Amino acid sequence: RSNDPDQSHRNHAAKMCACRATIIQLSRYHRVTPENTAPNFRIDSQFVVIERDGESGTDARCKQIKRIDLSTATDISDLDRLPPLELPSDIHPASKSTYLDLLDTSYGLAGTTMPEKLEGLTFGPNLLDGRRTLIIAVDNDFKVDAATLMYVFGCQL
Repeated sequence: RSNDPDQSHRNHAAKMCACRATIIQLSRYHRVTPENTAPNFRIDSQFVVIERDGESGTDARCKQIKRIDLSTATDISDLDRLPPLELPSDIHPASKSTYLDLLDTSYGLAGTTMPEKLEGLTFGPNLLDGRRTLIIAVDNDFKVDAATLMYVFGCQL
């Protein structure tokens, strides 16, 4: 059960990218009302993405959730293109840091049962202690004998 007193709030800003990254915005909520049924997302400067290799089990080397921070990045939306080799000194890239490493042995997920592909990422309900649930999904690729998995973590935003 959500700790959110107004159940019309939801955070489901999710976008799948072809580059093996799932991006969700670290905004708190957006409001959906009868007058405004289309999502109205607040634009924040931080996102989390799935970064993974294509290996399963003990061959897995990278199964991480990364935090991307755009707050110090240069807005390049007005540029036609960037130079192919080096960024000019006045252009600053976004920063990236590890938010959650699923191969960390303290989670008990690393080993023979680690799935090949972490594919879905969303924030779930608030917990009573103020943390937010982070749900990571692994589908079964339409294999009848394989399970769809959901990993749920309690996280500080």
